[in-house]
Amino acid sequence: MKPLKVAAIQRGAVYDGSGVRTTVFLSGCNLSCPWCCNPETVYHKDYLLEKEKCLKNRIKFEHICSDCIFMSGGRSHFDCPFELVKPTYIHYNTDALYDLLSKDFSLFCESGGGVTFSGGEPLLQAKGLHELLIKLKEKRVNIIFETSLYAPDNNLILLDPYIDEYIVDLKLQPQMLLGNMAYLDKIKEQLKIIRTKTVRFRVVFVNGMENVAHEFIDSIRELGVRRLQLLKCHDLAKKKYLDLNLPFNSYAADIKCLNKLYIELYNNNIEVEILQV
Repeated sequence: MKPLKVAAIQRGAVYDGSGVRTTVFLSGCNLSCPWCCNPETVYHKDYLLEKEKCLKNRIKFEHICSDCIFMSGGRSHFDCPFELVKPTYIHYNTDALYDLLSKDFSLFCESGGGVTFSGGEPLLQAKGLHELLIKLKEKRVNIIFETSLYAPDNNLILLDPYIDEYIVDLKLQPQMLLGNMAYLDKIKEQLKIIRTKTVRFRVVFVNGMENVAHEFIDSIRELGVRRLQLLKCHDLAKKKYLDLNLPFNSYAADIKCLNKLYIELYNNNIEVEILQV
């Protein structure tokens, strides 16, 4: 069985579903949202450089770092004693990840929580996840997938029997797939597969969406969405982009712009919850 590429594991999460949860962020995605808050899961980088840890510009420590490649020395930055290099993912086999998650089984039971798989796009690692989900369901662990649903049908069909709830991240921003009928058709077909499950719809709000409110509302109606979470875009991932040596562009949302879209949705009888991280 191919090991899972895990970007991060967050224990004690309370925003990714009911109760207290452990959220597993899986590496890999077939979309490239320009505001992605987990760029390390998207851009196929094996490591990032946490530049604030580098001491090359701190004169009193210069002798410690004199042999570093950044000081024209021969020592690789991978051997930095201050752990300048951080891997963007860790390989886990099924048993190792199950053992880690099992540490919180009693907490899940007490709080009504469980495990949330996020990303990146967790459905892209369906084959690797299949055995893990079977083992979790044997322990009656609640399982949520936070997903774009933009993945092969067979992957979704394979995992759906073990998933209790979906948080579906719709890509209906003008910078992404708003107005793309092929995208809407794809999501409609995926929603048919998961029609018996609880589904919460979420959209990251970026400035400019308020100017295409009517097209946006038509799209979510096409998908049958009557309740929607708007997640206010932020700049919290800026450091990650810089550490990955990637360009960073701000898409942080203005609350006044968000409120304009909120009013349009309300006037069209669509229930809205605004989320802020």
